[in-house]
Amino acid sequence: MASSTKPIVVEEVTTFRRSQVPLEVCILLEIPQRRKTTDVAFLVLFGISVVVLLSLMIYALCNSNMDRFIHGYDKCGNLCGSKNEKVDGISCSGQDMTNKPLLLYERTLVYDSYYDRNEYVYKPDRCVDKCNNR
Repeated sequence: MASSTKPIVVEEVTTFRRSQVPLEVCILLEIPQRRKTTDVAFLVLFGISVVVLLSLMIYALCNSNMDRFIHGYDKCGNLCGSKNEKVDGISCSGQDMTNKPLLLYERTLVYDSYYDRNEYVYKPDRCVDKCNNR
């Protein structure tokens, strides 16, 4: 530590790098033996989290239908662009959508006088054979 009576001399980086003192003369402080790691618990928790998330990701990739992300599905769960199976309890499921490969998202801008602002009203998604050009 510096003494409070002596001013600290600050060297420029360039003069410090050009020092003519050999490295053998420089005294480097040794690492104290009392040092220890402090984040072992966090490292273990992080490792467990990574393993759990990787296992969930692998399970989801192996057991999911990736076509639902690529092609989309309508309000009844029918996958656009493919022949679907009937699902018990859903009357509109099981339709043949092979001729309708695209999913149409419809929304209409409506003025809400109560809040004095415009809001979007969304209609249910549906499979279509071609997109509308508005």
